[in-house]
Amino acid sequence: MSHTSPVRSPKTARSPRRPRRPRNEDFQVHPTDLGSLFAKRPLVWGEDEGDYDTLLSKVTAAIRPTDVIEAMWVKDITDLTWEAQRLRRIKAGLLQASGQCALEMFLEGLPQPGLIDGVQYDVHRLASGYMSGLKLAVTLVERVLAEHGSDADGMMALGLANRLSDFDMIERMIAGAEARRNRALSELDRRREAAARHSRLRATDVDDVS
Repeated sequence: MSHTSPVRSPKTARSPRRPRRPRNEDFQVHPTDLGSLFAKRPLVWGEDEGDYDTLLSKVTAAIRPTDVIEAMWVKDITDLTWEAQRLRRIKAGLLQASGQCALEMFLEGLPQPGLIDGVQYDVHRLASGYMSGLKLAVTLVERVLAEHGSDADGMMALGLANRLSDFDMIERMIAGAEARRNRALSELDRRREAAARHSRLRATDVDDVS
């Protein structure tokens, strides 16, 4: 007598869990009358609202605002942190693009541009493939660079030099966003220290009266 094992239904793949949005209870004092302010996310093309909401939730949990003023500071601090992160991504993307441009200029400047081992390659595609990490392109380009006394670092340095003013501008923008964020944190600390001193003075006055 043969026995057949029961057919099990295949497990369904679980969809990745998206970061949760901040809930009202994340705020000790939630500014319900300023809902439109907190609903606005400073996102640009390609940015994910779930990532922003996760950052807002973490900043809120760390600061634990006690009133609407502190809640507004939480929003400012979150937005400025997000802005600095975006600018760093732009800086990295600019370095990648400028490095590829420098590599293309280098390859175009060779006596026989794109001709390697008797095979004619499109210079733009070769440089793009190298920057994307395609194995054949990496092998060919690294060999050509080595033959001419250069390497990837040299191309990136050349690309940086060609766009130095743009990198300086982005660095200043990052520093500005971080400075504004740090000022907001300092103002929050000063406000809380002043409130604590006021509470201690009131407690002392009560003790003197009793």
